[in-house]
Amino acid sequence: MGKLVCVKSTWNDNYISINKEKNITEANSNTVCFSTKFNFIQVAKSIVILQSHDGYYIKADSSNGTLICNVIDKSEASLFTLIPINEKELYLKCDNGYYISVYDDKVLRAKESYKTDRCKFKIKELISKFREYNTVKIYELANYQGTVQELNVDSYNINQLNIDGSKLNSVKVSKGLIVTLYEHANFKGKSMTITVDTPCIEYYFNCKISSIKVENIIVKIYEYPNYQGKVQELQLGEYTSNQLSLCNNTLSSIKVPKGLIVILYKYDYFNTSVGYEQMVFIKQDTPLIEDSLNDKFSSIKVQTMTVKIYEDANYQGKVQELQLGEYNLNQLSIGYNTLSSIKVPVGFQVTLYEHADFEGKSKIITCDMPWVGSNFDNITSSIKVEVITVKIYEQPNYEGKVQELQLGQYNLNQLNIGNDTLSSIKIPLGFQVILYEHADFKGKSKVITYDTPLIGDGFDDITSSIRVELFQLMGF
Repeated sequence: MGKLVCVKSTWNDNYISINKEKNITEANSNTVCFSTKFNFIQVAKSIVILQSHDGYYIKADSSNGTLICNVIDKSEASLFTLIPINEKELYLKCDNGYYISVYDDKVLRAKESYKTDRCKFKIKELISKFREYNTVKIYELANYQGTVQELNVDSYNINQLNIDGSKLNSVKVSKGLIVTLYEHANFKGKSMTITVDTPCIEYYFNCKISSIKVENIIVKIYEYPNYQGKVQELQLGEYTSNQLSLCNNTLSSIKVPKGLIVILYKYDYFNTSVGYEQMVFIKQDTPLIEDSLNDKFSSIKVQTMTVKIYEDANYQGKVQELQLGEYNLNQLSIGYNTLSSIKVPVGFQVTLYEHADFEGKSKIITCDMPWVGSNFDNITSSIKVEVITVKIYEQPNYEGKVQELQLGQYNLNQLNIGNDTLSSIKIPLGFQVILYEHADFKGKSKVITYDTPLIGDGFDDITSSIRVELFQLMGF
């Protein structure tokens, strides 16, 4: 486990920080801030790996010795030896054989063959309130009891976990982090993602935990395909065009951590006069946004793919994160008959039940609700979380082979019922489906917004690609 520290140059009396535009380290900050915080991850006595506070590792450039900070794989990071000078100062020697020094342009480079005043640094371990910001705590027992282990942003295999995975029962997650629990070692098998404190894991993940990843909740959007050009990092939230450093209509590729969903809006999401919402949903790294929204977006929303239920209205009080599944009375950690508000990701459907065992009156929710209403406030005793899907059928009248489609786009090779076979379709309220005659969303098209037992208008048995979108008239 690393120590959260800040590093100060004795030579120019500035803190070392990350220049995010150039992805390099510089001695140019006179105050402690997010970009001046580093994890020192010890790999041997007096030898460490340096990690920026947003999760990237530092490596000396082989051509000029500049300390770059864009390395994702820890095995590619440089190793640094700490050489004490006195009780307050030390030298940092890189595994390329050179000392780190501060140059006149304030850039750090591992190019110095001999120890000079420019190579002297002071290390200060940050107080606990800073350490809490970027850590996860795993506990042996429910409700954050028993043996505890603190995890930084990193990957942890079975031999790095101090707690037996069969006993790991609760997790505390700092804001801005996402934790993925894996059933097997080497990050394989069933998995579960967590972004909020979870007092009892066994309710949702009844497996032995053998490996864990702790990552920052950061989506990266790029100007050009294949993650090239200007880049902007986005955390959870909503971004209008004036909040995006990439100019409007320039996004072409995107990196999305597991457990998140990014929604690109063709029009300004916050402008209710635009008529119909047009969106693209992205759940994974996408080197080229092969859609009509490539270079044509106006706003973005980043959200988790989990439902959050709250004890009080306006998303206050105790909170519990729910993934797909069913939750009975004894699985509601916020308590039964206490739910007052809820956050539901786009494409999900939550059914609240008055009584345990999914009985009594019910209420279906498909969007964020700061108050569930007087008819369901403080009466929920069981819950179902489901994904809303469109169903396409091989034969008319909903017969033959069937395939369920979530929000997104489906090319020819993704149609399990076969090419040129679609004859009927079931569409939930609020969705629309666009059928295309040819692969790659080309040729003539047909828009459908309701259950259709026979695809007419010359579109029976000719569909080769499909888009599933939200269809919502704004202002209603």
